[in-house]
Amino acid sequence: MRRLTRYVLAELLKVFLVALASLTTLILLFLVGREAVGKGMGIVPTLRILPYILPEALRYAVPGTMLLAATSVYSRMASSNEVVAVKSAGISPMVLVWPMIVLAALMSYASVWLNDIYVSWGRTGVQRVVIESFEQIVYGGLRTQKSFSRPDLKISVRGVEGRRLLNPKVVLTHPKSGSQWNITADEARLKSNPAEGTLTIEFVNADFKSDDGFSGSLPSLKFDVDPQQFIRGRPASLRPADHRLSQIPQAIAIEQEKITTRKQEMAATAAIALMTGELSRLAGAQWQAQRGGVAAAERTLHRLHTEQYRRWSDGFACLCFALIGAPMAIRRPHRDFLASFFVCFLPILLIYYPLLVVGLDQAKSGAWPPQSVWIGNAMLVVWGVWLLRKVVRY
Repeated sequence: MRRLTRYVLAELLKVFLVALASLTTLILLFLVGREAVGKGMGIVPTLRILPYILPEALRYAVPGTMLLAATSVYSRMASSNEVVAVKSAGISPMVLVWPMIVLAALMSYASVWLNDIYVSWGRTGVQRVVIESFEQIVYGGLRTQKSFSRPDLKISVRGVEGRRLLNPKVVLTHPKSGSQWNITADEARLKSNPAEGTLTIEFVNADFKSDDGFSGSLPSLKFDVDPQQFIRGRPASLRPADHRLSQIPQAIAIEQEKITTRKQEMAATAAIALMTGELSRLAGAQWQAQRGGVAAAERTLHRLHTEQYRRWSDGFACLCFALIGAPMAIRRPHRDFLASFFVCFLPILLIYYPLLVVGLDQAKSGAWPPQSVWIGNAMLVVWGVWLLRKVVRY
């Protein structure tokens, strides 16, 4: 029995590791390319973000690779009558399947862990590299397109000579006051300040005007901006998807406290309106703001509850895929493994992913319980158990 187990596990690991390396490389190139093109990054910043995006690429690659390994190994074993030989010796085919189940379960836990690593280390690492390279990114965009645009920062120039920006036109939003500034100048330079984490724009012969009514002309003007404002945008609060799994319970408690506090404020406002007879308070701006605050906190709470289940359901898709791949390959002994792979993957693509998307959307809105994200996984498990039963019995 142990020899069979070691044999099957070795075959699975060989195929799994080779396929994982290949698929991860393709996904990594796609993710890095998307990040580089979207943010206008040069070669050096692009290379620096490679290790930070690797956990995300691995997480995407593991489920499909596990399915490919299961269909490849068990299709070959079935076609060479190894499964028939095991059955004829009075040994249950489950002896051959258990190594795959254990390996897929371990990879499922690893996938959940990789997601956590990317959220806590990878995503912040990418943001840090982009912030540190913001000066190069802006210069690169201005040299190639003569413009650079972000939600709160827009720069256009007539040309770029070395580090000089010729006839720049800048529209930016002040991070503190929120006012919008329009600045034109004969030339400008960009200078990053790594110690302060800011970017200084130095203008020569600048004309400026703000929507607060300030305007004027200066022979020299310096403006400090925070790259983080233009990369992450405002507000700076974490999204539910940016929390580690260990941080989500605390975030849920905070949102629940917000909801309780705001509902108490609404109750106090309603009580005052009834006591004083000023029922117009219940239709005023303050009341609407309180209602909006409660609704926003409830939406965040639903998303936080859903996020916990989503992380685990995404990770354990690896086990669910393998439960389909192994028995399907055994039951199709005279077909090549690619046919078995696509026979398994097509229903997954047409049924599992739509169920996942619907369950996720409904759970985030609060219409369905957060456990709804497991609907697709449950469907695959039922299908896989039914297939395994067929393999054992027949």
